[in-house]
Amino acid sequence: MTTGVFYAINKSEQPEVLDGLHIYNVADITEKTLPTELQIGWSEDGWIAFLIINKHYHAIFDFGLRAGYCRNGIPENTGDWALVNERQLTEEVMAKYLVVDEKRS
Repeated sequence: MTTGVFYAINKSEQPEVLDGLHIYNVADITEKTLPTELQIGWSEDGWIAFLIINKHYHAIFDFGLRAGYCRNGIPENTGDWALVNERQLTEEVMAKYLVVDEKRS
């Protein structure tokens, strides 16, 4: 494995990958021996998923808006599922979704 990807999956009888967001390149991780805490959180209504690594948000999928965001905005939106073109998880995007996630806590 050379990269870490966070996938949005359709959980129907015929599961399919809807979208994928680049999270990291293994070669870029300097401290590979340190323990890592990974969490996947969900909004109360189940429409928003959060990828949290070592207490930092790395990606968000908004299934209602059909949007995916990650820190580096990779890959560009070329699929049929996602409806947003700007995929970078900026502080502005985070502010919108942290309100949702704080309600979950």
